[in-house]
Amino acid sequence: RTLTSSSQQDLQLIATALIWKLEKEPETIIKTVQQQQQPSSISSLMIDRKQYDIMISYSHNDKELCHRILSSLEKDQLCVWIDSRLMHGATFDAMAKAIENAEFVLVCMSDAYKQSPFCEMEASYAVKRRCHIIPLVMTTSYKADGWLGVLTSALIYIDFPKLGFDKAYQELKKQIGLFRMNNSNLILAEQNQVHHNSSSLMDSIPKTNSSVENNKEPRPVV
Repeated sequence: RTLTSSSQQDLQLIATALIWKLEKEPETIIKTVQQQQQPSSISSLMIDRKQYDIMISYSHNDKELCHRILSSLEKDQLCVWIDSRLMHGATFDAMAKAIENAEFVLVCMSDAYKQSPFCEMEASYAVKRRCHIIPLVMTTSYKADGWLGVLTSALIYIDFPKLGFDKAYQELKKQIGLFRMNNSNLILAEQNQVHHNSSSLMDSIPKTNSSVENNKEPRPVV
């Protein structure tokens, strides 16, 4: 804790990151597990609107391309969180809240990203929170390995240098659209199932045969 007050910014950041990882991260993971264990319908989960459409996790070495992506996303009316929007080197609590409140997390992969302990912390936290992660390749011929390769091995990469910006950006929008469409289909399927179950329940309830009752012979008056 003494190092968090260090005059050396690098030591201060590292100490703050370690304290956050040891103390705050387990708390947020426990809350996530508890929320997932609570009974909840698919539709209630899917229609839960996030504060941000996208959170961008990136190395400042790649900021030029990242900010170009940010500019395009904002032109398409998407709400994006990126640490420079609040401050240079946002606090870890701010980062965690951004991940928790974003529909998508863009992991901007490069060697600089992989070498950064702060980027590793962000990406790992997004995985633990079960966020929808879209990996973006930021530098020519980059292939993720090590911890970054493990985290993204099952995901579809979008390679910006290989595809060119315009084509890669269209692919990014396509992935976002497909994910949202699949969610909408899940909600619709659940709603149809609820309607079907409700109709089946109504059909199973015995109906009073009022026509038979009304057609009974009147009793003679004595």
